[in-house]
Amino acid sequence: MKRTVFAAAVLGVASAFTLPQKAVAADDIPVGILLPLSGSVAPIGINNRRWHELAIEEINAAGGIKSLGGAKLVMIDGDT
Repeated sequence: MKRTVFAAAVLGVASAFTLPQKAVAADDIPVGILLPLSGSVAPIGINNRRWHELAIEEINAAGGIKSLGGAKLVMIDGDT
């Protein structure tokens, strides 16, 4: 009897992780990027930051991440 109850409990817990789950919307999704924003290679890093900003703007303008309920991306950049 105990073995049957234990097996049923394990099966119930396992099925909770394998069944499709509805996506939970996030308000903002931070996207971190490290770039050389100072020093002799700063122009390269600044251009890369602009490309990433453009990509994030396009994704957000298209409705964000649809699988997360339209969550918007927010870029967080750092100097290396």
